[in-house]
Amino acid sequence: MAMALRAGAPSDALVSLQHLLAIEDPFSEDFRRIDFGDWASIHVYLPHPEVDSSITPPFLEAFLELQRQLYLLAAQAASGSPDSSQLSDEIKRRLQISVVVSGGSADYVTKLSSLPRSF
Repeated sequence: MAMALRAGAPSDALVSLQHLLAIEDPFSEDFRRIDFGDWASIHVYLPHPEVDSSITPPFLEAFLELQRQLYLLAAQAASGSPDSSQLSDEIKRRLQISVVVSGGSADYVTKLSSLPRSF
């Protein structure tokens, strides 16, 4: 059964995280059954931007930093070292975020659609 880290109160997620931290085997199947749901989604809405359907440099920089941090986290999880150069191009491709800018506003939605099952 999958461990859900997406529904309920924050205290429920904390209990699930504490359960995961208590697992001694770093290769436990429990880690493959985590269901993040929509946790890997960021939604930013800015009404009345100067240009419709646009992304400003500060937000672009923020999304690039988010991507960089995601690579570092994956590298840390895979090798114990936050060196993203150790990740294969395939893993990096699978970890790429998508930023959608909706028309009529600055409405940014960032999603990590699927997590790689292994590194």
